[in-house]
Amino acid sequence: MIVDIWFLAPSFLFGLLSIAITTTLTCALGLIVSCVVRSSVIQHGILLSSLVVILLSPLFVGVVTHSGLGWNVGWLNKDMPMPINFSAEPADISAIDVASQTETTELRFSAQTTPNIETDSAWKSNDVSTRVGEKPGTFLSNSPFSQWWSLFILAVLSIWLVGTLLAVSRFVRGYFLVFRLRPSLRSVSAETQQHVNELARQFDLRNTPQCFESTYVPTPLIMGLCKPMVVLPAGIDECVNSMQLRAMLIHELAHIARRDQWIGLLQRVVTILFWWQPLLYRLNSQLSSVREVLCDNHVIQQQENRLEYARALVALASRIALPSRLPVTIGLLEQSDGLKTRVTRLLDNQQTNEIHMNLGSLSSVAVFCLSATLLFVTTTIRAAHAAPPDKDSHTATVSSKEIRVSSTEELHRALNNAKPGTTILLAPGKYQGGLSLNNLQGTAKLPIRISAADPDQRPIIEGGNTCLHLINPAYVELQHLILKGARSNGLNIDDGGSKETPAHHVVLRGLTIQDIGSNRNHDGIKLSGLNDFLIQNCTVKRWGKNGSGIDMVGCQRGTVSECTFRDGDKIYGNGVQMKGGSRNIRVSHCRFENAGGRAINIGGSTGLEYFRPRPAGFEAKDITVADCTFIGSMAAVAFVGVDGAHVHHNTIYRPTRWVLRILQENKNDSFVPSRKGRFTNNLVVLRSDEIGEVINIGPRTAPDTFQFADNWWYCLNRPEKTQRLVRLPTQETGGTYGRDPKLNDMSAGDLQLHSDSPASDAGPRRQSRP
Repeated sequence: MIVDIWFLAPSFLFGLLSIAITTTLTCALGLIVSCVVRSSVIQHGILLSSLVVILLSPLFVGVVTHSGLGWNVGWLNKDMPMPINFSAEPADISAIDVASQTETTELRFSAQTTPNIETDSAWKSNDVSTRVGEKPGTFLSNSPFSQWWSLFILAVLSIWLVGTLLAVSRFVRGYFLVFRLRPSLRSVSAETQQHVNELARQFDLRNTPQCFESTYVPTPLIMGLCKPMVVLPAGIDECVNSMQLRAMLIHELAHIARRDQWIGLLQRVVTILFWWQPLLYRLNSQLSSVREVLCDNHVIQQQENRLEYARALVALASRIALPSRLPVTIGLLEQSDGLKTRVTRLLDNQQTNEIHMNLGSLSSVAVFCLSATLLFVTTTIRAAHAAPPDKDSHTATVSSKEIRVSSTEELHRALNNAKPGTTILLAPGKYQGGLSLNNLQGTAKLPIRISAADPDQRPIIEGGNTCLHLINPAYVELQHLILKGARSNGLNIDDGGSKETPAHHVVLRGLTIQDIGSNRNHDGIKLSGLNDFLIQNCTVKRWGKNGSGIDMVGCQRGTVSECTFRDGDKIYGNGVQMKGGSRNIRVSHCRFENAGGRAINIGGSTGLEYFRPRPAGFEAKDITVADCTFIGSMAAVAFVGVDGAHVHHNTIYRPTRWVLRILQENKNDSFVPSRKGRFTNNLVVLRSDEIGEVINIGPRTAPDTFQFADNWWYCLNRPEKTQRLVRLPTQETGGTYGRDPKLNDMSAGDLQLHSDSPASDAGPRRQSRP
C-alpha cells in the first residue's frame, strides 16, 4: 500500500489545504456578511450559498487545479525518481520477430541525466536511477520519505473516515427514532385539520399535508421530505388558544412552502462530510435561526397579532428542555437558544417582515456569490505563485495529472515524469521521432494518456527508425496523433521479449500513420505480445512494400474498429495481419482500399521462437472480420494456418485476382491444416476479366471444413455467368448469384446499398457501415 500511494502525497497535501482554506474563508465570509446586513432574506440567501460552496469545494479544487491554476508541486518532488526508463541501450528484443529485430538504437535518455533530477549527493547514495524492467517506485518502498508521506495520507484519511462514520451513525440513529415515532402518531381533530387545509391553500401547496399529534413530540414540527406532515404535541390545546395554534400552523406550513426540510437535510449532509470544520457549526446554527425568523414573518403577515404569537412561543418553551434533533424534521423551537431574540423581534414593530427576495435582495446574494468565487480563485492562484517554482516550469505547464508540451525536449521530460493518471497533451507542431519507452504503465483506473491538445490540429511525430516504440506498456492510451516518415515501423508495441508477461490494455484512437518504411517488411503498426487492446478510428496508409498496415504477432483479445487502410502495395504485403498464435481478435467496420496483396491475412508464417506465449498448433484462432468494406487488393481475405475464423457481413468490391485464399504456409507437422473458416452474409462484386478464380486453395489445407452461407455474388460484366464463376470447396446454403445488389455509386467508391436494394441481409449492416 505504501508503494502505491506515496507519489500522491504532494497533490494530496495541497488539495487538503485548499479545501480547508476554501471552507474556512467561505464560512467566515458568510457569517460576517450575514451579521452586517439587516434583511433576513438576504441573510438566508448568503448563508445557504455559503453552505453550497462548502459542499462543492472539493469539486472546485479539482477543477481549478486540473485547469492549471493550482499549486505547482514540482518543487516538492523534484528529487523523486521517474517511472519511465529511457535506456541508453536497446531493450532485449531477441524474442521479437524478424521485423522487430531491424530496430536500431534511437536517441534515448537515461533517468540519471534527466533535467528534472538534481545531483544532490544524498540522493545519489540511495541510487534512485530507474533500471531496465524495474517497476516504477519499487526502489523507494523502504525510503523514509515515501513511508512518512504514505503514513501521513493514511492517518488523515483514517481520521476523516472515523469522524464521518460517527456522524453518519448519529444521522442513521435519528432516522430510526423517526420510524419509531410514527406508530405514536394520532390524527388531530377535524377542526385542526380544516385549519391546515385552509392554510395550505393560502400557501398554494400542491399537496395538503396531514396533521398528527404525538405524546413524544414536545414542540410542533414537520417531518418527512417528499410528503411532509405536521406533527403537534399531544394536549397542545391546553396551553395555547385557537389563535396561537393557528399561528403555529402558519409557521410550520411556511417551512413546507419554503422546502426547509430539504435545506435541513443539506445542512446535515454537509456536516457529515465536513465535520472537522468548526465554523460550519456556527454557520448552520445561524442559518437555522434565520430560517425560523423568516417563518415568523409569514405568521406576522397573515396574523397581525404579534403578542399572541410571542406568548405561544414562551408557552411552548416552558414545556421542553431540548429542541428536536431528528433528521428530516424542522421544529418551531429548533433553535431554543434564539427564543429571546425571536420574542424581542416579534414585539418590535419597527422590524421588517419580508418573506421573499426582491430584485435588490437577489442582487446582494449574487454579489456575495461572485465575491466568494473570486476570493477562492485568487487565493488558489496566489498560492501557486507562492510555491517555489520548478526550474523547468517555464517549458511545460504541469498539474498533478496533466502535462502540456510544445517541443521535443518537453515531450521527453513529460514522458520521463509520467505516472498513473498522467495526461500528456501535445501542442500542434512537429516532434522528433525515435522515442523508445520502457515500462510506461498506468493502472486500470488511472491510465497514462498521450494525446493532442487540440484534436483538430494534431501534432506530428516524424522520423527515426520507429516514430514511437512502447516496450512492456500497460494501460496506455495514444490519441489524435500523426506518426510519419519512420525508416522501419511507424508504431511498435511489444512485450520486451518476455512472452509470459505480455503488454496489455493499450488504446490507439484517432491516429494517422503514413509514409512508413521502404521496400522491406516495414509495418505501420507492429504489435508483438499485446493483449486486451483497442485500435479505433485510425488511418494507416503507405507502409513498407512487404509489411502490413497492422501486423500482430501473438496478440490476444483485441479489436480493430472503424479504421481505414489504403495505398499499400497492390501485390505484396497486407492491410491487417494476425499471426504467431494470435487469437480472439475482431476487425470490424473498417475500410480497405488497395490495402496490400492480402487486405486481411488471418494467419501467416512465423518462426516457432516468435510465437506468444508458445506454439499451439495454429497461426491464428477465433478471428472475426465483420462489417468491413474491401476495394481492390489481390485477395480481400486469406485464411493462412487458421484454426477457426468467421468472415461475415462485408462488402468485397473488385479484387484483382481472388476473393479468398485458403493457404498453409507454416509446414510444421504439429500445426493443424488451415480449417474451420466461415464465410457468410458477404456481398461480393467482381469482374470475370479481373480475377482468375474466386477461391485459391493451397496444399496441406482442409477446405472441406469451410462453410459458406447467405452470400450475395454479382459479376459486373457478366451477371448471367456469376454462378458458374463462383466455385466453392463446399456447397453454399442460401447464396444469391447474378442479381444486381444496387450499390449507391460504385464509380465514386460509395458502396453502400441503395434504399431499394434487394441485398439488405448481405454486406455491412446498415447501422454501422464505414
